[in-house]
Amino acid sequence: PAGSLDAIRAASGVQGAFIDRETHVSDVAGVDAEGGFQATRLADQNPDNLSAQVIMHADQVSQRGQGKVVAIIDTGVDMTHPAFAGTLSGTPALSADKVAALTPQLGGGKDGVYVNEKFPFAYDYADGDNDASPAGAHGTHVAGITAANGDQIMGIAPDAQIIVAKVARSRGGGIPDSALLAALDDMATLHPDAVNMSLGRTAG
Repeated sequence: PAGSLDAIRAASGVQGAFIDRETHVSDVAGVDAEGGFQATRLADQNPDNLSAQVIMHADQVSQRGQGKVVAIIDTGVDMTHPAFAGTLSGTPALSADKVAALTPQLGGGKDGVYVNEKFPFAYDYADGDNDASPAGAHGTHVAGITAANGDQIMGIAPDAQIIVAKVARSRGGGIPDSALLAALDDMATLHPDAVNMSLGRTAG
């Protein structure tokens, strides 16, 4: 019980203990009583603003993420989405053999899987299984901005590989602190070049 937290912390062999909070992240922005965030409907946006390539002029740079790996710690990713159907240029940093060699060294994600060249590692840290399909659209959106390589949808680093670390429960979408910590611990072993965790908690 939570009331025993101090006793648990004082027990022999315990390095640390905390109450595992669970955050809920909404895919839909709204307006609060103070006139906070408001989402703009897709139909109201200038089409030129819908592409990271156009906004960032990413189609005009030579660095396209070749040989780089980005970990997306989020709600999961739809890895079958056509935005990720392209082929990678250059030599991928994480091959199936390299992932297989690293996997036994992992903590929570030791049952993670190599999906394909684009997604060399995927694991659901919230539910404790290797089904990292999305529990909300946010993770797929973030992965697309980062490294989509489809015909019509292109991210800012289309040749980068994506590690999918799902930290939202499939039922209810809650994000336990313990799932976040387990995912971050495993990234220290998988060594991606960048880790994205664009999750927020209202009021801290």
